[in-house]
Amino acid sequence: SNFNEGEYKKVGNMSILPVKTTARGPAPPSPDGNDIVEEALVTFKANVFFKNFEMKGDADRVLCYLTLWIQDCLVHLQKINSKVEAGKKLTNEANANFAIPGDASFVLSGLYHPPAANQKDNMRAYLTQLRLETANRFVERVYKD
Repeated sequence: SNFNEGEYKKVGNMSILPVKTTARGPAPPSPDGNDIVEEALVTFKANVFFKNFEMKGDADRVLCYLTLWIQDCLVHLQKINSKVEAGKKLTNEANANFAIPGDASFVLSGLYHPPAANQKDNMRAYLTQLRLETANRFVERVYKD
């Protein structure tokens, strides 16, 4: 990720990166609009073809998580034809109860450290914020008027 070099707060072993969003959460606002959500959307097509992905920093874990979330969004939208319906569906999915690092059902538990007990809510809020913003931008790209 382009954000591996910066100094950011962390939750578990994920960087809390700046995001241009209206969704509430712990991510600071992005000063220039360049954020990890945009990087994930732009690089998605190339990243899904990698058989192996070397984690070079904590921002890469965020990028990897968002790549999997975008793939999940594609699955959820397979049979949806309208932009409004797609937005509702992905908003519901983004806010749904989902596994975080440390949960038994978290898919990539070997790559992510669980958050400290007092940081679980912060991690869930951060991932929800990222999921919502990614879903909103994804719908805008898939369902162009």
